[in-house]
Amino acid sequence: MIDFAAATSAAKAKYQRARPFMTDGKPICTPDMAAGLRANGSYPSGHAAIGQGWGLVLAALVPAHKAALLARGKDFGDSRRVCNVHWASDVAAGQVVAQATYRVLLKDTAFSTDLAAARTELANVRPIVPDCTAEKAGLKR
Repeated sequence: MIDFAAATSAAKAKYQRARPFMTDGKPICTPDMAAGLRANGSYPSGHAAIGQGWGLVLAALVPAHKAALLARGKDFGDSRRVCNVHWASDVAAGQVVAQATYRVLLKDTAFSTDLAAARTELANVRPIVPDCTAEKAGLKR
C-alpha cells in the first residue's frame, strides 16, 4: 500500500488539481473528510493506485481468481469517482502509476522473496470469495 500510494505523491504535489466536489458543489460519500481532501491534490488518485496495486499483487498470489481480483482493484479506484472525489482521468492515471510501480517492485529482491513466500503460504488455502453484488451495483451508477 505504501509503495503504491507514495508513487503518486510527487505528481499530486506538483499538479494540485482541484477535486470534482470542489468545482461541481455536489456531495461526497465521506463529508467528514472533505477538509483533508481539499488540501490534497486530486491527480493522480492514490486510492486508485492502491486498489490497482492490491489487485495486481493478489492476482499474482491467487492466479485462479486473477480476473476477479484485478476487477476488484479497478473498482476500488472507480469508487473514488463515484464518490465525487476524483475525476476519471485521476483514477486512470493512478492505475497506470500502480502498474509501473508493480513492475519496479517485481525487480526488488525483498519484494519478490515476500511474494514467493506468500504464494507458498496460500497454496493450501482456499480463498474466500465474498458476495459483492451490492457493491458492484453501486459502482455502475
